[in-house]
Amino acid sequence: MLVRRFQQLNAEWQQAPAADSLSFGLQANRLTEQDSRASQVRTAAEYRREAFAYVRTERPISENWLWRPTLYTGYANVSSELRQHSDEPLKDKGWLAKVSPNVVWQLSELTGAYLTINPTVKLHNLQFGGGNVQVFVPF
Repeated sequence: MLVRRFQQLNAEWQQAPAADSLSFGLQANRLTEQDSRASQVRTAAEYRREAFAYVRTERPISENWLWRPTLYTGYANVSSELRQHSDEPLKDKGWLAKVSPNVVWQLSELTGAYLTINPTVKLHNLQFGGGNVQVFVPF
């Protein structure tokens, strides 16, 4: 059985909406995963504590596309029991930086729906840091 607990706290200052806007923020992340398939011991399969400061800008590319790069710097304590013996063990401890050159596609101006493509690059060790696709559709 997989049990995942994730908490996130953000505080952000945003410039009033404009063609080129700027945001500054603080972010704290906490993740604990336990996976009974990997180990009978009740230790965390993944453990993550992160505190970041970030700066983000938003610039239009075209009528429906935005470029929203974000630069993060902060402190992390991350480990994964599941990936200890893999080619790329997950261990980040100490000061780090990462950049997310996000691209946003506005699906509907009427509803405010959009899709974000969010790749991440770790700058402290020049590795791909993951990514995701986010869909936001207000109801």
